[in-house]
Amino acid sequence: MRNKVVYWMGRSFEDAGCSVLRFNFRGVEQSEGEWDEGQGEADDAAAALDWLHAQHPDSALWLAGFSFGCYAGLQAARKDARVSHMFAVAPAVNLWSFAFMQGETRPVTVISGSADEIVPFEQVLASISGKININFHAIEGAGHFFPAHMEQMTAALLADVPFLIEQF
Repeated sequence: MRNKVVYWMGRSFEDAGCSVLRFNFRGVEQSEGEWDEGQGEADDAAAALDWLHAQHPDSALWLAGFSFGCYAGLQAARKDARVSHMFAVAPAVNLWSFAFMQGETRPVTVISGSADEIVPFEQVLASISGKININFHAIEGAGHFFPAHMEQMTAALLADVPFLIEQF
């Protein structure tokens, strides 16, 4: 949760008036538990969604993830009908299967750097090909952690959310 990309993602949503919850998956920093190949981490994301919804039951529920966080978070969001929009920044499609997203119709904003040194840009493009619910934003020249491209990444993050666009 202290990763600079995750920090700026949360900050962008907060600046737009959203309530934001950033958390560490099991076994990270001081959190309890151990690495569970994404399955337990998806449970962690589901618990975070439940907690946030309990705090703000009348608000739209979204889920945003970065890299591995996309894999774990989107698994939880896919099973949760309360989630109305999903955000995937630098989704690690080369390391994890996102086949569980097949048939998803809710909007998903996907952001990828064209110079990502961890997740090949072409693999992200292939993973979203033909999916009409995907709003894709390529950040030209950006690497995995968006050095020198953070402003572009955060602008793309909020670009597809209608009520936020109306506010600006």
